[in-house]
Amino acid sequence: MAMAMGRIGRFFAGAARLLTTARATGACDLCGRWIGEADGPLCARCAARMPWWRRADGCPRCGMPADPGLPGSQAAWGAGRSSAAPCPRCLVEGSPLHLCLAVTRYAEPLPWLLPAFKNPKGPLGPRATVWRVVDALVDALVDRLRSEHEVLPDRVASIPLHPTRLRRRGFNHADLIARRIAARLGRPFDPALLARIRDTGSQAGLAAPERRANLRGAFRARTLQPASGPRRIFLVDDVLTTGSTLDAAANALLEAGADEVWALVLSATVAGPARRSHRTPVGGEVVREPTPEASGPDSRRVC
Repeated sequence: MAMAMGRIGRFFAGAARLLTTARATGACDLCGRWIGEADGPLCARCAARMPWWRRADGCPRCGMPADPGLPGSQAAWGAGRSSAAPCPRCLVEGSPLHLCLAVTRYAEPLPWLLPAFKNPKGPLGPRATVWRVVDALVDALVDRLRSEHEVLPDRVASIPLHPTRLRRRGFNHADLIARRIAARLGRPFDPALLARIRDTGSQAGLAAPERRANLRGAFRARTLQPASGPRRIFLVDDVLTTGSTLDAAANALLEAGADEVWALVLSATVAGPARRSHRTPVGGEVVREPTPEASGPDSRRVC
């Protein structure tokens, strides 16, 4: 136990030092190209090539296009909607998530960047270059949230690790992301709101039905006290793949008294045919929808 706590202390000490130390090399943190004095960690070329999540990519959870030209309730969600209406397909499917927001698609450089962030090899946690790029992605996610939705959470929570895995890893990467988001929004971060009460093991390689079954009853949330406004929780993770983990955690939060649960992730796999429903009811009719191919390889899903 003392060894684990010492490792955690060393990690956070190293993390704080890396985040508060100015970049001295003047090089892009992805490609190494010299950029001299710069506001961010990336050169213009790497920033332009980052696979930013596009409106055309649709809902990160189900892949439904956010097309304002669609009729009825389907036009009432997505970017620029201050009412923050939920995705209608996710509602039909019974998702406990009110809305999902992602800032990138899970394509290069995310398949190596995010694993390097949550599974660092060094004793002080992720390398400084990885820290800075992830920090920039967090800032971009918050900027997108602010530009598209005029809402704030009651509090920010993260997807927890089981205590066994937390002792082995020494830190929870989702906590680090959530803490930064909460600070940017000026809202409290509540790392103890959710607990993972069953060790589900790795989700990698499991199909969506297997993931859902594996996560059933895995989370428990602390009971939320009555509030003057809506008890809106922003639930943070690094990557959304099938959405099973976020759905299971959101269910626990709703059972504990939350009114809305929003998912905020740094990256999401683009929903392919396996995650899209080919038929969606619109005004009582059944219509056929296209199923574009995913832009990132499913074999690289990491959570």
